[in-house]
Amino acid sequence: MEELRDIKEFFPIEVPAWLTVSLLVIALAYLFYFIYIRYIKKKLEADLTIYQLTVKRLKELDLTRNSKDFYLSYSEYIRTFLEQRLSMHALDKTADEMRQILIKERRIQTSQAMFLSKIFQRADLAKFALYTVPIDTKAKDIELTLEIIRAIEDAVVAEEARAMSNEGVQEAIS
Repeated sequence: MEELRDIKEFFPIEVPAWLTVSLLVIALAYLFYFIYIRYIKKKLEADLTIYQLTVKRLKELDLTRNSKDFYLSYSEYIRTFLEQRLSMHALDKTADEMRQILIKERRIQTSQAMFLSKIFQRADLAKFALYTVPIDTKAKDIELTLEIIRAIEDAVVAEEARAMSNEGVQEAIS
């Protein structure tokens, strides 16, 4: 039996310098992007109030996304705002449960509660029944939601100011 041997000799592969530099630049760009997204952007967002963060996120929503993805993000942002700002359990509630909670909430007007309920129902249809929502309806939902959360924020700030002034009066009396 004959011994196996190579047909051709080994030769080193020469990598051009420009390719090495290009790959290094690409790797550094990815590293910078990762650091920016992971740390810097989160740090900037951490400095925002929940109201400012919600407004920012709603304005950044892409209206051309499919309805399911759009309303998944939309619902998450609004429910997180309601949960953190009004101390209501909103993330784990259905649209019908949210309607009941919103109507009972004294800092939300009935018309605003009904509008948010309608959007949550539309969001459920888009998420679970693959209902397609027109872009102009999505835009109107965001526009009206921004007005509603502004009114909610104003009501909460006014309530906090009254509570602070009442505490000051109580301390002055004591």
